[in-house]
Amino acid sequence: MRLTTLCLVVGVCLLVLGCTIGGGGGQLTVSNVRKGTDGLKMEFIDEFPPKTVFEASRIILGVQLENEGATDIESGIVTASLEQDYMRLLQWNRDIGLRTSRVNTAVFDLDGKRIGNPVGGKLVATADISTLVLERQTETHTSTIVVTACYAYQSIFQDSVCIDTNIFGTDAREKICEVKDLSSGGQGGPVGIKKVEISMLPHSDREKVIPQFTFHIVNGGGGEIVDPGQLESVCSSAALDRDTFNKVKVNAVLGDQRLTCNLKEGEFFLLPKRKTFSCRLIEGLSKRRGSYIAPLIVTLDYGYTQSISKKVEIRRIV
Repeated sequence: MRLTTLCLVVGVCLLVLGCTIGGGGGQLTVSNVRKGTDGLKMEFIDEFPPKTVFEASRIILGVQLENEGATDIESGIVTASLEQDYMRLLQWNRDIGLRTSRVNTAVFDLDGKRIGNPVGGKLVATADISTLVLERQTETHTSTIVVTACYAYQSIFQDSVCIDTNIFGTDAREKICEVKDLSSGGQGGPVGIKKVEISMLPHSDREKVIPQFTFHIVNGGGGEIVDPGQLESVCSSAALDRDTFNKVKVNAVLGDQRLTCNLKEGEFFLLPKRKTFSCRLIEGLSKRRGSYIAPLIVTLDYGYTQSISKKVEIRRIV
């Protein structure tokens, strides 16, 4: 009995290792799950709605939502904007994974990619729409349906950096690494760190140095960055102030020490002329530490909104 149990435990361990480390089929790790600049992907289902419809009829709107990033979407919002003189949204349907809050708004949850779930969650959201009667002199009218999603997301930059406290070259000890800037193609979300510039600065205490990191931020998702606390307002017709947009919450850690950034309340606003910010370990590091490798982790929290649109021709019934 004990031998059977032991074999079972060993078998399970090997299976887990094979799934997480990979064997023959490539590796699946945190680093390659958190890559790229994808978040939520949206697309219309073919023929839902069709390209051509008739007046005074009911049609179905179908949109596929797929989370291609590495963060779970919780209580994401999806809305549809219509020309009210030509179409009306009757209701979002309670499809699997979808719940309604108002007539023109639905709420959804979608798992992100992770080890054990490398493809992320997917669902189809449907809504019932009615077309109105065209004016007498109008034979056809082309109307645009716009579907917008708003959701909170997170990107995490993780890498190993070289810290060299011997900035003046006076330490005779052999260096185990060389300070180099870092680059990245994304961290599994639409907003991410593209480049990290690393430098070692003098400290007021001559026996210490200050590591400094300059981060280059990009919005690679094609949507807009918004305040995650204002998602309902963003996905409605409510008036918004300028601070609602482009805001990213930042937390940066070197090893087990939190970095101090040149940001007000840890908030960075990504603007056309401001795409970088810097963080330092202001208490400094002793020069006695020489050179060593340390983990650098930067977490970016933000809201995101994006839209897709489709033109529909409404025809008069002859």
